[in-house]
Amino acid sequence: MIPVDEAAALMSMTPGALYGQISRGTSGLIVRRGANGGKTIRVSLKSVLGVAGMTLSEYIAWREEAAGAPHMKMRGAA
Repeated sequence: MIPVDEAAALMSMTPGALYGQISRGTSGLIVRRGANGGKTIRVSLKSVLGVAGMTLSEYIAWREEAAGAPHMKMRGAA
């Protein structure tokens, strides 16, 4: 099970930040600085989406809708 704070960190990422992580070839590894003393949080995107019961495409659509961003095509997205 993934710690709740790590799952929350991933789920709060903007679509642009997510695209950037994936396009850099991080293999779903999200690295983000937390507010708690600069802690680095590493979360497997696949793990979080598995717990949330979402596919990558569903997650991206959900984040874009929440951010009010227009649909962005991403290479290699399922």
